[in-house]
Amino acid sequence: MKGRPILRLFLALLFLAGIFWPVYRTTRKTAEGLPNSATSAAQTGTTFHGSPLQAVLVIKAAPPPLRCSVSQLNSLLLTEKDVSAPGEYRKSVQLASGTDLVVTADWDDDHPHALQAEIQLEGRPLPQKNTFWSGRILEDTISLPFLP
Repeated sequence: MKGRPILRLFLALLFLAGIFWPVYRTTRKTAEGLPNSATSAAQTGTTFHGSPLQAVLVIKAAPPPLRCSVSQLNSLLLTEKDVSAPGEYRKSVQLASGTDLVVTADWDDDHPHALQAEIQLEGRPLPQKNTFWSGRILEDTISLPFLP
């Protein structure tokens, strides 16, 4: 190709801009459509990342722990104060869809301990159950699926 180098550079940049402009617009729209978890929580004032779900949390432990808690997104949902029977804790809560619950419990000895966490989602026929075994300290997670 003959011609001035500046003109050839300008035509090459114009060609590349014509190719990359639609790609840039498509990726920018996608990025705007997906909320940034830090900014969306600050703007809306909520801590939910997914759809809020009404549920009942039931924790059964044998033997009963000294301390027991369930949290989600740094928000305490259930504690040992929500006791419904010896070794059983129950509370109606609102959960964020698609985020993990953190289950913690402490006992005073190193013997084997069992803890069952049950999540009864409103409108769902079967509860989600998780069983954990631990010594003195238990800290584990329960994953909640994304639900509409």
